[in-house]
Amino acid sequence: MSALRARTGAFSALFRRTMSTSPTPTPPSAATPTTYPRWMYGLARFANGKKPGEAGFWTEVSIVFGVFAVTGSSSMMVVRKGINKALGTEGSLRDGPNSWRAAYLVCGLPMYSLILLTLGTLSGRGAYFRTVLHRMYGRILPRSIADKLAPAAVRPPASAGAATGAKSS
Repeated sequence: MSALRARTGAFSALFRRTMSTSPTPTPPSAATPTTYPRWMYGLARFANGKKPGEAGFWTEVSIVFGVFAVTGSSSMMVVRKGINKALGTEGSLRDGPNSWRAAYLVCGLPMYSLILLTLGTLSGRGAYFRTVLHRMYGRILPRSIADKLAPAAVRPPASAGAATGAKSS
């Protein structure tokens, strides 16, 4: 009864499509031998414009990931030791005191940014890490201030009306 209902009911087209015995045609992009998994194309934004399979792709990705790894651990260590020395007390975010927590939040982001920019520039990827910092601070700061901090490649172009108005004066 259920097989008859599947052939004649409202879902018969869906049932035929999912239970078809004909082979599924391969999409044209999957037919080429140089395709890579989708997650590898997501890594391409870290690879300085290189695509998966190009020479130096994995080198670029590993340098960027290495800089992020070293920055995270070292900024945490530097900020924690600096606050403990400045306040003269041992503390943590979980155990307190509240003055330690506030100092960690105030000092943590600028120190992370400074270390990230330093290590990123030393690794030869300064432009990429300046863009990362611009995106990070662009979410926090007002747009007028964030645009002034933007690298030249990310900075929005001046409006055409303002440029012509300045020349005519």
